[in-house]
Amino acid sequence: MKTFKFKHIALIAAITASMGLSTVACASSKESVEIPVKGGLFIHKLDDGQTVLMSGDGRFVMPGRFVDRDNGTEIVASVDQAKALYGLSAAENRAKQQLENSEVIDEIVQSEMFKYQVGEQDGTKEEVVVFIDPLCPYCHQVLKMQPELTDNYVFVNVVIPLLGPRSDSYVSQLSCVEPDKLNETILSRNMNPEVTETCRDKEEALARRAANTMGIGSVPVTLSKTGGRQVGAFRSVEQFKAFLEGRG
Repeated sequence: MKTFKFKHIALIAAITASMGLSTVACASSKESVEIPVKGGLFIHKLDDGQTVLMSGDGRFVMPGRFVDRDNGTEIVASVDQAKALYGLSAAENRAKQQLENSEVIDEIVQSEMFKYQVGEQDGTKEEVVVFIDPLCPYCHQVLKMQPELTDNYVFVNVVIPLLGPRSDSYVSQLSCVEPDKLNETILSRNMNPEVTETCRDKEEALARRAANTMGIGSVPVTLSKTGGRQVGAFRSVEQFKAFLEGRG
């Protein structure tokens, strides 16, 4: 069973009668309610052969025919048609993203940008990149979970300022802190850390440029070679682990 991801899809009036649903009209903006769709939208073929529109987390399933407004009146009613319009399957997209993530992670690990490591690399552990702002409480949530996962992973935390002038000033301070003290300093919310005469100004600038190039507009952002890309914190260590293993 395969699924196919696509963008800008609107539900049209024809809904399959077999589902016992009434015809619906396109709503005006005043009548629209945003649905909390997580993980994108997919054309999905069920085991019984029926094609539906499904949210990425499987929560919402909408039967019927659909129109891509960017393609005029083109009706998307099958997996084959969706593939013709949008290309790769979900599995193929996932593999493509994993390859891209792997390349980005390797580049960040090898770079001299402003970052620090949690966990020791023994040659067998997967490296995971996390973009954090030191004043972000959700970033702290992810940082506190990392030590519980270091048997199999090494976390490379890239420090960037996204939360305004106070954050910007604090990151500049942190660039002068000894690397092995960064995690403790950030988690303790020490706003007056002990600094050295040697600051990582170039590394700080490189981290900012990398985040900007990658379109990092919020934090935390976690990049995994297996799990993909997660924006936001994890609810638990188990959810974090599931993501890293490609199960979440």
